[in-house]
Amino acid sequence: MQVHRGGRGEHGEDSQCAFTHALALGVDTLGVDVTLSRDGVPMVWHDLTIKDNKCVDTGPTVAGDPQFPYVGKPVHDLTYAQLRTLDCSLPQENFPHAHHEHSSFILQLDEVFELAKLRPEVRFNIEIRTDPTRPDESASTENTVNTVVQTVHEHDLRSRVSITSLDWQALPMVKKADSSILTIASYTDGTFTPGSPWLGNISYTAAAGDPLEAADALGVDGISPRYSQSASTVDGKTTHVDVTPDYVKRAHEKYLLVIPWTINDPAVMQQLIFAGVDGIITDYPTRLMDVLAGDTAPIPDRVVSPSPLG
Repeated sequence: MQVHRGGRGEHGEDSQCAFTHALALGVDTLGVDVTLSRDGVPMVWHDLTIKDNKCVDTGPTVAGDPQFPYVGKPVHDLTYAQLRTLDCSLPQENFPHAHHEHSSFILQLDEVFELAKLRPEVRFNIEIRTDPTRPDESASTENTVNTVVQTVHEHDLRSRVSITSLDWQALPMVKKADSSILTIASYTDGTFTPGSPWLGNISYTAAAGDPLEAADALGVDGISPRYSQSASTVDGKTTHVDVTPDYVKRAHEKYLLVIPWTINDPAVMQQLIFAGVDGIITDYPTRLMDVLAGDTAPIPDRVVSPSPLG
């Protein structure tokens, strides 16, 4: 069970309060979004640009700072000190029942690792937040990857970390930096398309439009589809990402873990458990805990296929 953005359905997105709550619940994995500040600090924040519906300025780091106000600027254009002045505790319309602590600041990766010291079994799924369609709005993918891997090494956490990204060029870079770290290829029906810049050096055509074939060619350890039961149209073709028992079986035959996102409906959680997925990413960890504990409708017998984790 992995919390998405700290479990933003229950607490403020990527906040210290959210991660502390998730750890207290007993989640298996913390999902951690990372982008670099201007001075190279790995910041735990999903958006490449500071949005005014999430954060407010509290004041400049120094009087007359020409970059102030900071809201509306890319994270990578701001220093760690500037980013720490932001109050990112604004309630979110899509998550009306989430608890938001006053004056919630943006964490750095070191701090999330420190929070989890009392839970030596917990894992971290770190997402490299770079966008190949907007390269000027973040540090380079290679710099971001190398900084994250260095931080993982400093905390001696390589056996407890996986690194994921929608930007597939990041994943071979991770293996080059440390081949022991698990890599997970994330995708949506909007990024896995012909000619997509998100696929790095992988050819959609050579993979016959099959994300599992593409992930296998990429050399990753797992795949993380954005789950959808509703169809959409891409290049004139109707597509959707529906994680079925057959999808999971085929993935496991290629020694790929299957960890779909973002699953907030208990009924869908049950369907995916039945399908045999290796993990579920959710904004609502308490809901998933209830499903796993059997506090909702009974879960049908799980389809068994050989997981890469054994």
